[in-house]
Amino acid sequence: MNRIGDIEKELLNPNCDIVNLLRWSHLFAVENHLYDFDQWTLWELNGYPEDADLPSYRVLQGKLNAYNPATGWVAFNVRSAAKEKELCTQNIRDSISSLVSLLETGTPPFHVELSGEQQSLLNAAVAMPGTMKYAIHYSRGQVNDIIENVKTCLLEHIASLRKEGKIETGKELPSGARQATDDAKIDKTVFISHRSVDKYIADILLEFFVGVGIPRTAVFCSSLPGNDVVERVRPEVKAALHSSLVNIAILSRDYYNSAYCLNEAGIIWFLDSIPAVPIALPEITHDKMVGFLDNDYIARRLDNSDDIAHIYEIIIHSLGLQQTLPSVLTTEISKLIGKYNAYLKKRAG
Repeated sequence: MNRIGDIEKELLNPNCDIVNLLRWSHLFAVENHLYDFDQWTLWELNGYPEDADLPSYRVLQGKLNAYNPATGWVAFNVRSAAKEKELCTQNIRDSISSLVSLLETGTPPFHVELSGEQQSLLNAAVAMPGTMKYAIHYSRGQVNDIIENVKTCLLEHIASLRKEGKIETGKELPSGARQATDDAKIDKTVFISHRSVDKYIADILLEFFVGVGIPRTAVFCSSLPGNDVVERVRPEVKAALHSSLVNIAILSRDYYNSAYCLNEAGIIWFLDSIPAVPIALPEITHDKMVGFLDNDYIARRLDNSDDIAHIYEIIIHSLGLQQTLPSVLTTEISKLIGKYNAYLKKRAG
């Protein structure tokens, strides 16, 4: 997929991968400074924040149901039509990948349970003894309609940009997106948070990334001079965090002892729509993961080939890059494990 026209052509395929097409579109928008277009692609990819206005296709009118332990979900009518309409209007803020997964693996009926306050008000209004559980149900077709609308909107965005002269027919996508092994300049999209004393771990991780075709310019490391002696996160680090598509934190005893690193961890935790990958050094066991990046997260280890492969897959999918050859991936994983284990021996000594 080398040109913006290829995205349009692929969108006409009923079985197109809309998640991947949005990733390519994001890279194109960043390269060409198309900020509104990029904002839309990122919200579709990562989910819409609570304070963002939703497109009309993401506002669904569902049906109110109550749960009967004997018979399951049953239709439930509220006397006030206006109140029922208000309750049944659902804002769907989930990422497009979540909706695609729901269609592929979920079992209807799809539903959103009412809040505790809404449940209590309904029980009081109908004088129900005890507590009844309520939910708004919507159909598989309604979920599919959101996905189809996203495809249509992507086509319309591209057509509108071309009409305005902001893109040209046949214009190529960013070189970093065309070929993962190109070392062309692209915006920083992988953020690595670490203590400066653990810089070697970040360095060998970066070497691994380059070895498997992830451009060096796509990675931002937070070990800037002075980061260990200040507490406020520097502007350039904030900017890198806010433009990242994957956030990695190298957790160590030193990391948890740094107020600065903990502040970075807090930002990573706050940006919960962006994949967060904690990499733990040996002294950080599951029960010693605390603070923002606590043991709710799965810690990955750099002496475990499956964990390294998992990190690689997250980055490749998030950045929309091409897969490297399996033999190359296996070789680079082995190199990384060897360097990591050698470093641990020196570190222990």
